[in-house]
Order: sequence, then C-alpha cells, then structure tokens
Amino acid sequence: MSIDLNTILKAVLAEKKKVDIGQFQLLNLDRIKDASGDDWPAMKKKIFDAASHFIEKRLSIKHILVPCEEGFLIIFAEHADNIAEEVEKITEEMIAFFLGHPDLPDLEVASDAQSVSPGELAQIATSSKPPAPAKAPDIPSMDSLPPLHELGPGAENAQACFRPIWDAERQAITANYCFSKVHVEGRLIEGRRAIETRMSDVEHLTLDLVAARSAFQAFLAFFKKKKRNTFAISIHETTLLNAENRTRFLECLAGVPEVARKSFWLRLEAADIPHGNAFPALEEFADQGFSLMLDQPFGQAELSSFEERGVNVFSARALRPANFESEGMLDHDSAALNNAVRAAGAMSAPFLLDDVRDLKTLKQAMACGVRMLCGPGLVPEAARPSPLRPLSIVDLCRIAKAA
Repeated sequence: MSIDLNTILKAVLAEKKKVDIGQFQLLNLDRIKDASGDDWPAMKKKIFDAASHFIEKRLSIKHILVPCEEGFLIIFAEHADNIAEEVEKITEEMIAFFLGHPDLPDLEVASDAQSVSPGELAQIATSSKPPAPAKAPDIPSMDSLPPLHELGPGAENAQACFRPIWDAERQAITANYCFSKVHVEGRLIEGRRAIETRMSDVEHLTLDLVAARSAFQAFLAFFKKKKRNTFAISIHETTLLNAENRTRFLECLAGVPEVARKSFWLRLEAADIPHGNAFPALEEFADQGFSLMLDQPFGQAELSSFEERGVNVFSARALRPANFESEGMLDHDSAALNNAVRAAGAMSAPFLLDDVRDLKTLKQAMACGVRMLCGPGLVPEAARPSPLRPLSIVDLCRIAKAA
C-alpha cells in the first residue's frame, strides 16, 4: 500500500479506541479474467477505477477509501449509528451500477461493516485483500412456505402478479412489484378493486400473504440459479394497523435470511391513514431488517413526519386519465408530483410512480425527478417476475408502443 497508514491514523483517527470501517469485495473476478483473456489488465483497471469513483462520490471528504487487491476499505472518520446501512446502500447501488455492463454479467459485490482497533485496521489494510464477509446462511427450501389454503379464505382463488420496476437513473429493470389478483368469472382482476366493488369476499390480508409467499418463492428460484432480484410487496392499510395481521405477514417471510431482507421492499399502503398510525408498522418491519416503501397520495409533499422513520423509498400511484384518449399529466399535477419528489429527496429517498399508463406520463414523471416507474403502460406485468436487466429508455418506448 503506497500510503502511510500510521500517519493517517494519527491525523484523522487520533485518540480513538475503535475505528468504523466498511469492506467491499468484488466477487467472481476469476470468471471475468478468464472471459477477458489478454484484455484482463485493462478490464481490471476499468472495473476498479469505476468502483473507486462510484464509492468516492458517496463518501464525505473526511472518510478514506483504501484500494485492496480484490476490493476496497472505507475508514470512517466519524462514528455514526447508520454506518452498516450506509455500506449496504452503497453495495446495492454499486450492484445496480454494474448491472448494465455487458462484459460483467458475473460481477457481484459483497460487503461488511464493523468496528476495529487501529492495530486491527493496520493489519487489514496492509494485507493483500480484505477478509471475505461472513458467508450467508443457507436459503430454506420452498417446502418451508405455507400452502395457499392456510393463507385465508379465498387464497386458492388468488394469484400473484409481478410488475417490473424500471429505474430511470440506471436504465434497467432493478426490481419487481408483487401484488395479488383474484379470479372472477374467468377473469383476473386486481384484488383490491375486486374487494372494493364487492366482486370478491377475499380479505386484504389474504391478498398480502399471497403476494408475500409468491415473492419469497420467486426469490428462492432466482437464488438457486445464482441470480439476484428485488421485490416490492404490497401491504394494505388494514394489515398495517392490526398487530396480529402484521405478525401473520412477518411469519410468511420468517424464512428470509437477515442478509437478504433488504432485497424485499415492504410497500405500505398508507395513503388513506394518518401518518402517526403507520409508525408502529414502520418500526416493526424495520426492526426485522426489511426495506420500507411508503405509498402516499399523489402529490403529497408533507413527509417530514416520516423523517428518521427508516423509509427507503416513497411512492404514489399515477392519476387515472380523464378518458381513454387522454395521456399525460396536467400542469398542476406535474407541479404537485415535482413537490413530492423534492420532499422525498430531502430525506435522501428516491420516488416510485406506479400505474403509469402511457409514455407521455413516463416522460413527464422523469422530468419531475421520479427515479423508479412501473405500470401497464411500460413493461407488461406477468405471473412471473422479470429478471434484472439493462433496458434503455429507447427500448422501453419500443416495448410500450408494441403493446
């Protein structure tokens, strides 16, 4: 290592008994090396330069980034309670960043955060590579999932549906939104709508459990193929407000290992309840290690009560068009959406717009700063989740026009 670690420790970490560090390890480099052949030295430099620049952009100037043979160390100059979350967030964003590179389909990123003594840090930083993060526990088999008939009356008549989520910043499909539909007279109808119109007597909790079970099942299928995916699971307000219902929902996802729980965004449908009523659910779900997505009314810009509540993403549903021929949003609707996106951004949370039905709405939402979008006007929903894959705005428009 070319830098004098002792000098850094004396200057930046003086009088500290413990030092917070983050470790990043780039995995499957041997596979990329074999595929690159003689181009490996240039490819390796390109990977590490890109990763280094990516991490540095997300760090304070007070923190120190130390390259190692197969990864990086971050030395945090100041202690914070959320360092593990910060390291995990950088990891997820770095995975999404490399997702679209055609030459790096096998590249994975593992990370860890811990507190060490300055002496232990010196040993780690001067070794050839950071120690590998702890091995993830075995994923349970699909046999551990509850059968449909145990999820409530009408569960066997319900079916999960997956709506791909497109990330405008990454130009890629980066997640899938999972919700339940029900069979009504030979047709599949969105479950919430079927209940509201009294076409089905299935309960909202049952729909939530069917979606959770299906998302977990899809996650296991991807894991067996050594593929990653992220799932947003719809949770109705009646599930949020009832402690017993929340317990049943969490039991359905109890088999998800702690290291994988950030791959599940629990989408809390809290648009029609007072903010304070959602706090117990936010705390309980966050304590279990899941990511939180909070669904709010379209244009809701007063989000300050959710500050420090662990919300990772804010979301809203696009307004329905006035008629079959109308497209896009009115000027005052665009202004309202822009305010909501700014309010979410003030809490460092991206914004998702669901139920996008046309390309004009897509482009207007992107102009407002909306980062994630999904809906019937974009990539079609299906009974199986979409694999994560690069998808440019040009490709997205082509798909939408062909539908």
